[in-house]
Amino acid sequence: MNIFITPRVGLDKNNTIALSLEQNWIEYAKKININLFIISDPKNIKKNYITYKPKGLIVSGGGNIYKYDKKSYNLQRDKNEKKIIDFFKNKKLSILGICRGFQLICSYSGINLIR
Repeated sequence: MNIFITPRVGLDKNNTIALSLEQNWIEYAKKININLFIISDPKNIKKNYITYKPKGLIVSGGGNIYKYDKKSYNLQRDKNEKKIIDFFKNKKLSILGICRGFQLICSYSGINLIR
């Protein structure tokens, strides 16, 4: 089964925007026989959807949503992930939000989280 997953976005040691995915995701996916495909840019989502036929989306954690941490890379990640989420919602496919991903989905849906 194919699943799309969004990567963590942050700055590397050279202050360059870097995309990353924790090794645990890869190991767990192998264990449960899932193929993960990293998707960070919604531009080619239709083409990738047709090619890989994912059954769902994982909006991963790591970092903060722009609402709580006003960094430009958080804003860009939020915008990209919202477009990807919309695509999956329109296809009526499953979406799983992990930590930051859950916060983004709630914020985008108008749901207030209380600590």
